[in-house]
Amino acid sequence: FLGHPMELVQYAAARAMYQLTQNPSYAERLIKALKGEKLQLRRAALADLGAIGYLGAAEAIAQTLAENSLKLIALKGVLEHQVKNSSPESATLPDAAIQVMTLMDNLL
Repeated sequence: FLGHPMELVQYAAARAMYQLTQNPSYAERLIKALKGEKLQLRRAALADLGAIGYLGAAEAIAQTLAENSLKLIALKGVLEHQVKNSSPESATLPDAAIQVMTLMDNLL
């Protein structure tokens, strides 16, 4: 399905493959989609990246030509993934989570 003629199917396949394998090449496909010409496809890629919580996409999400509300939702997904995977013994947030929050603040 990664080679399907419909981009939305390709994005869904990339999302599923990333969730199964954690291979960043699948998330990178979605990041590339954020630079596409069609707003609807950029929105879909934002949703998929937020759902997988891929940290490497945070900056690209913030820079995407789309509504800030959608970018914030996607970044929230990335942030939740970072917080969920942080050490429960630690009283501080990981630096990556703080960077994502800074990107979110800049969109408000």
